[in-house]
Amino acid sequence: PTSTLVERQLVANQINQACTDIGFFAIVNHGIPPQTIDVLLRSSREFFDMSTEDKLAAKSTDDKEYPYGYERSEVLSKGKSLDGAGTNGGEGECSPDLKETFSLGPRFSADEGQLARRWPPHHPANFISTHE
Repeated sequence: PTSTLVERQLVANQINQACTDIGFFAIVNHGIPPQTIDVLLRSSREFFDMSTEDKLAAKSTDDKEYPYGYERSEVLSKGKSLDGAGTNGGEGECSPDLKETFSLGPRFSADEGQLARRWPPHHPANFISTHE
């Protein structure tokens, strides 16, 4: 379906408001079969269940060149400190968020002059095919 600039801006504003007020948004009626989502979630869970050593092999060695891959040190404590959550009665340092991530980055072709996606050297079956 096509949309006008005004309609796209309305959706962008709604996404912005959801992220600002709630912290996330969910896309529904996207047409992705539930079976595809199940396989994706299962392979993602299997990746994060791997040993720390295997996951760290997927970490970028140069974030300026390739800011994607496995990450386990993202700290979101600044936001928690702003509202007093995660501290002792609102005072003191916040404990770090223990979140792990794996980000792919955009898909480029070799002729676009960009770096190709880097896949973890150790990964569960179906990890690459379900994340493409």
